[in-house]
Amino acid sequence: FRYLLKHSTLLQLIVELAVHGLRLQTHTNLKGCDNSSIDILNAFRRSQDAWKKIEPLKTATIPVSNLYEIGGRLFAHGPSDSTNNLQGIEFSDLKVDCETEPRSVPVWKSIEDTGIDMLDYSFDIANDLLVIIEKPDGSLASRQHHLVYLMTISDGDPHPQAAQTCLTFRFVPPLSTCTIKIVNEYLAISVGEMLAFDSPAEVLTIWNWKTGVVCHVCVLRLLSVID
Repeated sequence: FRYLLKHSTLLQLIVELAVHGLRLQTHTNLKGCDNSSIDILNAFRRSQDAWKKIEPLKTATIPVSNLYEIGGRLFAHGPSDSTNNLQGIEFSDLKVDCETEPRSVPVWKSIEDTGIDMLDYSFDIANDLLVIIEKPDGSLASRQHHLVYLMTISDGDPHPQAAQTCLTFRFVPPLSTCTIKIVNEYLAISVGEMLAFDSPAEVLTIWNWKTGVVCHVCVLRLLSVID
């Protein structure tokens, strides 16, 4: 086996990929093309070496609040007001090369006041979409249903492509985690909840944000192991 491994770059490639939990795609055909396997193997090894000694090309200073997001080339954050309510958002362009030292990233777009006390937010620059989850105001209705606003990044107005610019999803307090993901026309929000008998769970809701239709809802129970 050692002889075969030493003289077969294809076998070396398969083994090294397997060590890192990877494998060749089933449609990849390298039979009789040893140069192809050499190229892929060398590229894979260069990639692994690069990750071991990764260093930033440049560093910059960005003021960070309690909520921030990175999407595409943009870094979003917003300062809280005197009551610790987050309502404004600043977008900084990470691809702008600032020559001054220490480097700072210029503000690309600023929404001073969304008019919403934000619990969390995310955005998709490709669709000019800003998604904001409103923080509950303490009332029974707001503690049971969250409001989700669909706005534009460019001007902070309701998004013109959304049939419903305010969506809702139900949760059972206390909410401990919240994650927002946007892929094309799909919006997914996952919230962590404590269900009956203190059994933690993630509740996932997926919409088509353009139509406002709920595509999928599921509860993922998180099992814990007690020694």
